[in-house]
Amino acid sequence: MELEKTDFGPCCSCGREGDDLNVRNIVMLEQKGTVRGSGWGCVQCDLPCDGAVAVLCDDCMSLGRPIKFAIAGPAKDKKRVPIETLGAEHEHDMSKHPEVE
Repeated sequence: MELEKTDFGPCCSCGREGDDLNVRNIVMLEQKGTVRGSGWGCVQCDLPCDGAVAVLCDDCMSLGRPIKFAIAGPAKDKKRVPIETLGAEHEHDMSKHPEVE
């Protein structure tokens, strides 16, 4: 059985996209995204799903290229915003994460 490939749209670093490019690396950023409820959050520390997310192709991920864009809204919409337009910090409340002590 072959799994269906998810199309995340263009790489948030190089901006390229296409069937031959593996844009499959999901990165949680430490800033709030532009669309509430469409990013990452944490059940453990009650962090809402407002964190910005970026997707990178395998090349950009392995080379450590800088992230230039973040996803704006649901990933399936393929909208991007410049990273410098993101809002306030979005970080875990480590006092509610006893597993790191």
